[in-house]
Amino acid sequence: MDKYLLLADEYGNNLEDMEDFARFRGLVRGTNVSGTPVKQGYSGVPGDLPTNSFVGNIGISARRTLLNGNRIDRNLPIFVGLAFAFSDYYNFLAQKNYNLQINVIPDYQQNTLYYVYTDGVNTEQIEVMGGSNYNIFSFMQGLYNVRALCNKVRISLAFEDNSRLNAWQREGMAIFKQSWLSNTEKQPVTVSRAPGQFNRSVYDSNIPVSLSNVEGIGVYIPPLPSDARVNDNETTDITLYFSNLQRI
Repeated sequence: MDKYLLLADEYGNNLEDMEDFARFRGLVRGTNVSGTPVKQGYSGVPGDLPTNSFVGNIGISARRTLLNGNRIDRNLPIFVGLAFAFSDYYNFLAQKNYNLQINVIPDYQQNTLYYVYTDGVNTEQIEVMGGSNYNIFSFMQGLYNVRALCNKVRISLAFEDNSRLNAWQREGMAIFKQSWLSNTEKQPVTVSRAPGQFNRSVYDSNIPVSLSNVEGIGVYIPPLPSDARVNDNETTDITLYFSNLQRI
């Protein structure tokens, strides 16, 4: 390699000689490497990623099942983020907004959270399940000292019936914030079908969302069909795309 470098220096100022040197296929100092530039490789803000780029994503499945009586004819919330809501505070938050009794049952071995809802007569359950490549409990509890910034949330429903989709879309998602003294702020979010998305049951929200110990989202799982019977169920899939992770 050294002799090639010496030849490069020797012939570097003579274009005709450089054509001869090309036969060596060696390293030529001072030449430029051309190629297709990385599109949107820099966001313009130091430390920020380009628009629509992600550092990671996780998927959560929420299976809603009728356990007893008739279906509860309303969207039922699950909360992602709001690490404090992982504990009994979840009961308070849900009851405050929806006048339901909710019990939270963690199953660490199955990597699943069971949320049991009752209106006093009818009982339903939503299983919030993590994927096989991450622990949903570590994800929830990690938000005590990490803020995860999402620039996209995708919700995939189990049906394509227009009347059911329209009823769900009016209250599909909301951003929640809570203070130390349990004052809660709720900001509804409009979810819509992504441009070019031909699957009628897939909705995206590109509104930035922060997940932390006091910030998160409520995803509303739609009610089961009107003719649902005990043990009937449907699964809603939720995908979170993270653009930044911060220590807090």
